[in-house]
Amino acid sequence: MERSDKKDQWDKKITKVKTFTIPFALEESKESISISTNTPTKPSKEEIINQAIKFHLEGNISEAIKYYQYCLNQGFNDHRIFCNYGAILKDHGKLKEA
Repeated sequence: MERSDKKDQWDKKITKVKTFTIPFALEESKESISISTNTPTKPSKEEIINQAIKFHLEGNISEAIKYYQYCLNQGFNDHRIFCNYGAILKDHGKLKEA
């Protein structure tokens, strides 16, 4: 599945909310209540950077470039992005861009 297809899928995802009545007053309970759902979340900055590095290490340079460029476009200020993307640009003879 293409990256843009995944984004479109996240944007179109609708989450249903169901409420339940509680047979006691909340102020009487001293327990913590937590709710978790299995709805997908957008990847974190760290996950995106790690995916770029993974592609780079696997030799999938074209995908690594896409991820590094995405990171830069999002304003991620991380030394790993600058170093790794700069190395790719240098290897491709784009010294000024590197």
